[in-house]
Amino acid sequence: MMPILICSVLAVTIFLERLIRFYLVNRANPYATFEKVWQLVKKDDVAGALALCEEKENLIVKVVAAGLNHYEEDVVDIEEAVSHEGSKSIQSLEKNVRGLAIIAHISPLLGLLGTIIGIIKAFMRVEAVGGRMDVSVLAGGIWEALLTTAFGLAVAIPSFLMYHYLDGRVDKYALLMKDLSRDLLKLIKSKKNHRGHGERTRGTAEDDRI
Repeated sequence: MMPILICSVLAVTIFLERLIRFYLVNRANPYATFEKVWQLVKKDDVAGALALCEEKENLIVKVVAAGLNHYEEDVVDIEEAVSHEGSKSIQSLEKNVRGLAIIAHISPLLGLLGTIIGIIKAFMRVEAVGGRMDVSVLAGGIWEALLTTAFGLAVAIPSFLMYHYLDGRVDKYALLMKDLSRDLLKLIKSKKNHRGHGERTRGTAEDDRI
């Protein structure tokens, strides 16, 4: 029973800690921040966009900032930086979530183990009294043993639900990171292509003057 009780406390702790973490992610409003970053980048104010990202302690905004930090590099390098930061952010969001899945799997097993041990002890008591069948002693030992299975399931079922809820939230944020990163990369590619076209145009005009 004690290991099952510890599992229940851990499950509640993990769930509440992750809820607070996700609340902080939402409170930063990454959509609104990205809209402002988008407008600044379109105006070639990359420094201002980076400063705005640094003001927001948000994992999703950090992914956008990773791309802006490599703005002057090749697009491939920008994509790698965004991908790397995105992976780190997702791992941070997934922190301890897998623990809920582990608790959901081992709690019924701990309960079953407790039940088996309890039944063994019940029959040992029967043997201790010379094999004389005392239904009340046997029944009392068995219902006490079955309690561990009941408590194991009582911990496992909520843990399983909490795990899938948090896992769905992580998937939601991962999709959001992917969408924002893709939009940022499209904007950067567009700006670089436009800049390159402008430089080629100026170069052709200078050649014509020569």
